Amino acid sequence: MPISLRTVRIDFKGEINSSDIFAVAFENGFSPGRTEFVDFVAATPKVITVPKTSTTPEVVVKGLTIVFNSAIPSNPIITLKGVDTDTGIRMKGPDPTSIAIDPLLDTITMVSDISTTRVRFIWT
Repeated sequence: MPISLRTVRIDFKGEINSSDIFAVAFENGFSPGRTEFVDFVAATPKVITVPKTSTTPEVVVKGLTIVFNSAIPSNPIITLKGVDTDTGIRMKGPDPTSIAIDPLLDTITMVSDISTTRVRFIWT
């Protein structure tokens, strides 16, 4: 079972020159360490199942990093939702996005205004 420790790094250059690194509170000793590729059809909600396993110890997902295909246009409208009926949060594609998620979450829903392939989901 892989152990994950997600960090977020922010670098400022120009008028402000600094770097900040933020780590999650605890390592995840039950990380799935899984990468999968997801395809989206324009304006069609895509339900994505959070990886789980029935074996002991159970896989516990605490984070998700989304890396968009480099061929995606610079300003797509990509919305992350808990369920299809949510308003959701608009994400700035094609920038990578890393989020902490509740380990009890079973699915997430995403909608893109354009069709795109091979969006990488890295579950930690």
